[in-house]
Amino acid sequence: MSVPFPMPQSTNPPRTPLSLERGGRVPKAQLKPFRLDGIPDEEASISGRGRIGGVLTARAAVVKVPTVRGLHVLDPIASGEDMASLAAFCRAQGTPLHVEIGFGRGPFGERFCDVRRTEGRAVRYVGFEVRRKYVELADARFAALGLDDARFVLADAREVIPRAVPIGGVAALYVLFPDPWWKRRHHKRRIVSEELASLSWAHLEPGGALFFKSDVSEYASWARSLFVNWRSATGDGWRIEDGADSSLGLPSTLREKRCQELGLPTFAFVARRPGLAGTETAPCATDARQGASR
Repeated sequence: MSVPFPMPQSTNPPRTPLSLERGGRVPKAQLKPFRLDGIPDEEASISGRGRIGGVLTARAAVVKVPTVRGLHVLDPIASGEDMASLAAFCRAQGTPLHVEIGFGRGPFGERFCDVRRTEGRAVRYVGFEVRRKYVELADARFAALGLDDARFVLADAREVIPRAVPIGGVAALYVLFPDPWWKRRHHKRRIVSEELASLSWAHLEPGGALFFKSDVSEYASWARSLFVNWRSATGDGWRIEDGADSSLGLPSTLREKRCQELGLPTFAFVARRPGLAGTETAPCATDARQGASR
């Protein structure tokens, strides 16, 4: 006669069965035994796997941030020296300052700066990105072309621009194909906001412009409306310009090029700060279709 093999007894303390709140959510108190040890509830969303955005200062306070590498890569959130270096670069004189927010894999800026150099209208370029691998990749691509007048910043532009970029010191800002954050409750995470409109107004020179592109009609329309209705403390507002085509005369980003291949529309506008506009905010003279980017 066979004897049943005794089942091992669990040493884990019993857990209270989970119950759902209204709306199908599990209460945080019941989830606590299932969380990883050492990560407080309020910090878990910052250090959680797959999290790439958010406030970098908060992320750095929770997890150890690896050193970013590159000849012209700056991490001003982790290094006061990098913040000072960025401020000095932005305040330098001689060539106009162009800033891209969220440059992704980087080749838009690479193509733009290369064309401007070829045309004899060199610029200083500052790109902001929150993904470390893209910051390092962009630095390598610029270095391969000998483009030295550029800095790649691992930071949320909204955190750093007020601290490093002079008031009225930017010739042009580029927000190209940002994350649309589809869900209504996530709209507060969109880069386009009242905060961005105010920040851009303060740091663009008179006649300077913000260039916006998207392949999401709803987002483009919403963003355009926001800039149309925004007013400064003195009651002044943006002058909105719709280009003859959605390229705005700029090199294409990788997403834009993909949309062209698939026959999908893209949408764009220029929000210009009123004033005496110089030629420095004009797009590249080179055919925009030659560009390849992000």
